[in-house]
Amino acid sequence: MKFIRPYKIIAPVESVPADGSGYLTMTASSLAGEDATAAWVSGTYSVGTEVHLPSTHRVYKCALAGSSTVSPELDPTRWVDMRATNKWAAFDWYHNTKSTSTSDLYFEFSTGDFYIDSIAIFNPICSSVKIEVFNQSGTLIYTKDNPATRDSIDYFDYYFGLHTFINNMFDGNLPYGINYKIKVTFIASGGSSRSVGTICIGQSKSIDGNTWGGTEWGAEIIPTSRTINTVQDDGTIKVKPRGNYKIGKCTVAVPAGYMDIAVQLINSGLGTPCAWIPANYEYANELSVFGIVKDAPAKYENNGIGYISFNIEGLV
Repeated sequence: MKFIRPYKIIAPVESVPADGSGYLTMTASSLAGEDATAAWVSGTYSVGTEVHLPSTHRVYKCALAGSSTVSPELDPTRWVDMRATNKWAAFDWYHNTKSTSTSDLYFEFSTGDFYIDSIAIFNPICSSVKIEVFNQSGTLIYTKDNPATRDSIDYFDYYFGLHTFINNMFDGNLPYGINYKIKVTFIASGGSSRSVGTICIGQSKSIDGNTWGGTEWGAEIIPTSRTINTVQDDGTIKVKPRGNYKIGKCTVAVPAGYMDIAVQLINSGLGTPCAWIPANYEYANELSVFGIVKDAPAKYENNGIGYISFNIEGLV
């Protein structure tokens, strides 16, 4: 079991937050504009009008018609904070807000003074994802092309079925160094849409210490919906659609000598959105969850081994 955590809380570095305050710096992007909505300026607005602020990388909706002279983030009575802008949607921790483009979509980051060895990508919609790493002199030292669609299961599916996408990707082998650059490109043909829900970049940590332990068989993933179903007086049901998320459950075997370190690693990241990777191999990608550990009971056994059981709630 591996996971990537925010640097501001503990050692690994944060994926670029929507407020632009992270340690990673976005140095380039194919998205030249911040968002399709207009940038806010002092003026008169009608209810329902959406604007964005480049300074906060957020989109706001007008809830009170009239003259607006105070910046939206400082005027919550008039403006409702709706979502991250298109350029920063992949970094707001939520899969249902996506960065999208009708041409190949890319983001480039500078690692600054931090050593970054891992990237996790959630909900990409494209044909493939290319990951590249450049050293301080700008020389390409690592490249990997990752298919983003699954193979058809039969001829009928190939000719008439819907394309299914690989929802989660993880690469924990990035070469690292000070002031390296990491470039992630989402590739498709023609005018097909390219999008991505969440990009998490940082240092991965192994719960089992990269020894003989690891995630045990029987790991679970539970697709869950936040849709609200309310029974009316006449017996009918009123459905209020909400986003979907995943709950991940697994048990990790840990050498007894590493248990204290493992518990400390987990405890330091509790309550923090992280990318959790129980198994990094083909046909087990769906076990990965970007979310928060609700609890992780640690059992110290007397036979040289310990067990930690994870209950991870994914973000929508």
